[in-house]
Amino acid sequence: MKKPIDINACGQTCGTHGKTQASAALYKNHRALGALATMVASNEDKAYAQEKGFYVLCQNGEGIDICNGAAFTPKAW
Repeated sequence: MKKPIDINACGQTCGTHGKTQASAALYKNHRALGALATMVASNEDKAYAQEKGFYVLCQNGEGIDICNGAAFTPKAW
């Protein structure tokens, strides 16, 4: 079943990811990068996820494309 990502899902993921990384003492010397993978997403939703620093992975037939542009800089937690 194809379920589109939306701004609410991205916002929830952003909030949860930061809390998880902050509480994991095991990873205190590591950087974590985030990604949202989707089969269906609007351009607005993709742009919002990128603004928050997430890689956006989109379905392309049987494969996956990284939808972020060349100027994209990921956020590290």
